[in-house]
Amino acid sequence: MGFSRLTARWIVFDILLILALLDIVSLPVLSRIRGRAYSRQTIVESLDTPVAVERTAAGKTDAPEWVLDYVLHPFLGYVRNRDAKAHVFNDRPIDIPVNEYGFFGPAPPFDRSPGRVTVVLTGGSAALDLYFRCAAVLSDLLAEAPPFEGKKVEIVSLALGGMKEPQQLMALSWFLSLGAAIDIVINLDGFNEIALPFAENVPFGVAASFPRSWRSYAAKGFDPKTTTLFGEIESRRAKVERWRRRISANSIVRRSGIVLALWRAWSDGETARIAAAEVEIRERFRDDRAVSFQESGPPPGDPSPADLFRSSADLWKRSSEQIANLCRANDIAYFHFLQPNQYVSGSKKLTDWEKRHAVAAPTYPHVRAVREAYPLLQAAGKELRSEGVAFFDLTPLFSSEKETIYEDQCCHYN
Repeated sequence: MGFSRLTARWIVFDILLILALLDIVSLPVLSRIRGRAYSRQTIVESLDTPVAVERTAAGKTDAPEWVLDYVLHPFLGYVRNRDAKAHVFNDRPIDIPVNEYGFFGPAPPFDRSPGRVTVVLTGGSAALDLYFRCAAVLSDLLAEAPPFEGKKVEIVSLALGGMKEPQQLMALSWFLSLGAAIDIVINLDGFNEIALPFAENVPFGVAASFPRSWRSYAAKGFDPKTTTLFGEIESRRAKVERWRRRISANSIVRRSGIVLALWRAWSDGETARIAAAEVEIRERFRDDRAVSFQESGPPPGDPSPADLFRSSADLWKRSSEQIANLCRANDIAYFHFLQPNQYVSGSKKLTDWEKRHAVAAPTYPHVRAVREAYPLLQAAGKELRSEGVAFFDLTPLFSSEKETIYEDQCCHYN
């Protein structure tokens, strides 16, 4: 009998020891399998971020995910949906509120103050991420510069994910027409202007100059298969949200490394399946059904990639020229920067992590767009400088950087 009790105790002890070891090693094992670092803190924080369907887009409930975060705008194409219950950017929860104009953070001021310098940062997701991560640092550094000594430097974002010219030009024009008091404009762009027309507009019969994926915003109806895919996306998102709430509500369970590892592995799988469904939806927009004028704008025809890249670079340059003219007329300093990208030849020696996770196959449309069209942007940038525009080519910015910089296969930095 005594032997049996001792044996039972040892069995219980062994089980507890095994569970404790599993709890300790589960996240490192998951990190090794997935090739990216998973920390307990990051996963726990993700449990506090709503995932599911509490978003609307201009009254539509069957719109694809990349539309749900935005609402239509009469001048800019789209802006951020202020009614969304939660905001996510590149899989990160964002707690900065959306202002009444549809941009993150405070709106530009509408009164002049001699003790204040208002700096507008515009562009696409790279510019928006710069605002999220570095607005306070940029403000402090500028405040130390002699021209701004003793003044309060305010950084304002007029950047949106996927934004591309002439949206930056339109945004600045709109705010100036409303009476915004702006002192400096910093425009960080280039990638979206050549990648998105090639990948998301012209292949779907949409004018290259229109906002990205305009057909998704403007379409009035979808075929049954597409609607089914939308339903699958919403169903998976709702399922992830249900389990997030259950795990998040249990203070004991959310401390378990095993549970957190299983949760992250499963939710990542669901996220990948949602992304695959979204890709299929976008491919279905390549079908032969007629594209309405509301969806297409001026028909793009069937330009060769070379012609499309050339016209896109020209549009980018002309938009910058017009921003410069607008700023000059309103006594605003304008600085234009071409954003770095990992597909620019020789621009950075990529780390092993970047080679595995931040480099796409050559067939990825963004790879071709950067490799073929960035030289056009660089040449156009030199022309802008010769015209008096304060243009700077940042593509060699990371040429001597040995650490990991790029965080995905597109264009974003860590």
